[in-house]
Amino acid sequence: MSNLFRLFSKKKTHPKNEHEEKIRSVLNLLELDELLQLSLDLTKKEPELGVIGYGVQQGEQFEKFEPLKKSHFEDLIVESVVNNLITYLQLQDYLIQHLLVPRDYFPERIKLDQEDIVLGFEKSIKNEALKNLYTKCARCRRFSPPFLFDHKDDNPTNNSPDNCIPLCTLCYKRKQGIPN
Repeated sequence: MSNLFRLFSKKKTHPKNEHEEKIRSVLNLLELDELLQLSLDLTKKEPELGVIGYGVQQGEQFEKFEPLKKSHFEDLIVESVVNNLITYLQLQDYLIQHLLVPRDYFPERIKLDQEDIVLGFEKSIKNEALKNLYTKCARCRRFSPPFLFDHKDDNPTNNSPDNCIPLCTLCYKRKQGIPN
């Protein structure tokens, strides 16, 4: 009888925001580089990572941080919506405009006009841009994934293959004017 009592007496956890479960389910569909780009574009920041170690290498002190995971970005984006730093509608618009979800993924947003949709680079164009630069950043020429893709001519409607450039996170932030 006591096991049955424990089973029914457990507290159910409810999302802090009515959209939290929906947000997490759609963000779970995205790749790490897509989450990074979304996070920088909408929240203008990256998740804060915990230090997992300190050390000295070649006379220089360093800190070792835990590696970035999809869950870090999901938590940051959900927290931004819950704390009203961005709206659920802004998130939906971004995901649709950048072709990260199909247009009909959010039934309540199907009525978007065609001019509201900004096409992003197709996956094949991104892969070709990385291949052409030997998987290095177009600005600093370092191998520093995950890469974000930007328009060489700063025209977001020009999605031709020769206008797609891969940038490391630091170079992308500099180009967009986002503080480190």
